[in-house]
Parts: sequence; C-alpha cells; structure tokens
Amino acid sequence: METNDHELLCIESGSELVGYLWHSINGNDKSTFIYDFFIFPNCGNNGYVKLAITALESQLKSIGIEQIKLRVAYQNQRALKLYQEVDFAISGYNMSKKIVS
Repeated sequence: METNDHELLCIESGSELVGYLWHSINGNDKSTFIYDFFIFPNCGNNGYVKLAITALESQLKSIGIEQIKLRVAYQNQRALKLYQEVDFAISGYNMSKKIVS
C-alpha cells in the first residue's frame, strides 16, 4: 500500500496465509486505528486473533504507540467478545440516522 502511515499486515501460520490486518498510525496521539482485521473462515478458532493482536502490540510499543483503536458493529457480538478478551474496552458509541425522502 502506498499510503502514508497505513500498513496491511499478512497473518501467517507457517507458510499458510490465515488472514490480514489493516491499520493506520496517528503519531500525534500515539495511536493506531484498525480499519480491517480478518481471519479466513477455514482458519478460525485457532487463537490467531489473540496472537495477531499481541504481535501488533509488541510492534507498536517498540515505536512509541500507546493505544489501539477500532470499531465493532453493534450486531457483531462475536467480535466484541474477542476484543474484550484481549483487553479492549468500549469507549463510546457510533450513531447514524437514515434520512428518508
């Protein structure tokens, strides 16, 4: 990717690609935002989410980043549970309103 401060990371197990993580670092507030994090369905339930977050934390800590941010859709209870298991906390609400004609 040729966008400043964005990284697309491949998540591998041995030589097998099991998913990816796309994030963008904001040096001003020492944070990164995860835009997309995906483990392929045939690779799920093998601990890859926890391992990938731990590896990302280690990489970020080494360059002075202090916070990881992301958004979880309200109906995605599985993702919410997974992120809470790796110590993410709910920090607000995203809201939207449809404009009807």
